[in-house]
Amino acid sequence: MDIPTDNQNVAVTSSDTPASDSGGSDINIGVVLKESWRLTSGVKGKFIGAVVVAVAITLVLEALLGIASNYAGGIVAVIAVFIYVGITAVFMTGIMVMGIKRASGQEIVVNDVFAFFPKFLKLLFTYVAVAVLVMVGTVLLVLPGIYLAVAYIFALPLVALEDLGIWEALEKSRKKVTTYWFSYFGWSFVIMIILWLSALPLGIGLIWTLPMACIGYGILYRNAFSGRG
Repeated sequence: MDIPTDNQNVAVTSSDTPASDSGGSDINIGVVLKESWRLTSGVKGKFIGAVVVAVAITLVLEALLGIASNYAGGIVAVIAVFIYVGITAVFMTGIMVMGIKRASGQEIVVNDVFAFFPKFLKLLFTYVAVAVLVMVGTVLLVLPGIYLAVAYIFALPLVALEDLGIWEALEKSRKKVTTYWFSYFGWSFVIMIILWLSALPLGIGLIWTLPMACIGYGILYRNAFSGRG
């Protein structure tokens, strides 16, 4: 299986006026949904294929790591958890970048899901940092956790595509999102409801809505960072 090597140089382009790092970009939820739905044409199979491959591999890996940790225990169990979380972060990033590429008019392939294994450790620690900060914020006052969960939505692709440091990526994402935080929260809420409703009839609706959600995310990233790749 050939794995693409050019995914780390995704050119983020848009006709929208680029926003400053701290200014962000407002969101018209209806416009984003309409464009993301249109852009699913011809690529739904690629997104679903990537998700199926990622889920299948993580399930097999989870079983194997579970067996290994049960027999060895201790440090092996801890290492197994980090391997699982790291691979999950890599796959998540790959699928996010597929959405960004599609939104930017670039070709995508199922193998894009594997593209960022060379940044395994960096993506692992970024994922863990986001999870810990959101958890701490939620435990302390709830609202800070919700704020950070939305504010850090671009952290993983910023690490992958712009090769930023972990804290630099977290802060760049947070500053982009904060000005229009309620708009980003609104889009996230709407897309979660759409995914939930489409999953009810045996998950069949996800064939259409999951690619739309990924591309919608890509549109948000494109509009926020266009001209700043």
